[in-house]
Amino acid sequence: MVLMGQKFIFNPSIAGKLILILKIARPRTWMFANISYLFAGLQGNRVVLWQLGLGIVIFSLLTGATNMINAYTDIEEDRINNFFRVKWLTQIGSYNLIKATVIAYLSVIVLSLILGPSFTLIVVLAVLDSIFYSLPPLRFKKHPIISLLSFSGAVGFPFLAGLAIINKIDLYNPVFILLTLFMMTYGTVKNIPDFIGDKLVGLKTSATIFKNQKSAIIASTVLLTIPYLSLIVFIGLNILDKIYAFSIPLIVFPFCWAYVNLKTEKREMSERLHTYGFMYAIFFLLYTFLLTYPSITSLTITVIIPLTLFLITKFSIDSRKELPINLN
Repeated sequence: MVLMGQKFIFNPSIAGKLILILKIARPRTWMFANISYLFAGLQGNRVVLWQLGLGIVIFSLLTGATNMINAYTDIEEDRINNFFRVKWLTQIGSYNLIKATVIAYLSVIVLSLILGPSFTLIVVLAVLDSIFYSLPPLRFKKHPIISLLSFSGAVGFPFLAGLAIINKIDLYNPVFILLTLFMMTYGTVKNIPDFIGDKLVGLKTSATIFKNQKSAIIASTVLLTIPYLSLIVFIGLNILDKIYAFSIPLIVFPFCWAYVNLKTEKREMSERLHTYGFMYAIFFLLYTFLLTYPSITSLTITVIIPLTLFLITKFSIDSRKELPINLN
């Protein structure tokens, strides 16, 4: 503990800093890539467990690195939206955070070499997407449409990597298109709780391009229905099996989410609805996964992932909280 003027600044131990880095890396968000990777990898005639396991490690590290970069580049808006995260970054130290991020990216590249050139190429593209989502000069997230396209890579690249390990890479795979489109539209949900802070610092997002938060919520809701319309078209054209029609009733959630969001003016509730939106997205992916592979394996995975998320929530291993806006 160090005395500076009238304030005490806590210097955490190495273990404490590692825990803070893990929280900033946001393990719950790793599930998107992991589900998508398993979704594709299980399409093969023969499952190779070590390849699936290694891919999960790779995409977990990659997603964590993405979140660490994002936390570093978004300090100004986080002073308003997630002010505690700025304190954590101060305690960790910029050098330590950058070092952890670089180690994560290098580990991702090195480990990907084990799974072959096609897999490695996809991972390299995913790394570039991850880096330039937040970092200048490209900084994809400053352009709302490009930002959503880049964000969709969180499931798109892992799905293609999963196809790579079974030698079935196909950019026209209808499930790949459906999941990538779903993730792209879901990307609008995460910007709603941060509307005020992003607006105040002049950050252009899929939410702040609208004049107020209510308009952004309505636009997000409309976009969230697009995957279902695509699903109907794919089923109608026999591109997807009719069993996927069981996913269509899930379209009710975006309207429920919008209804409650439009009724609240509290940032805490908006953040809670963001969490519900996250749970909905995970459920959509897992439910579609189960429809595709109705088996003990898929059921086991569908149980393990929510259990993992429960533990992450129980032990607060995340860097988003249901807190009011900090305008001080």
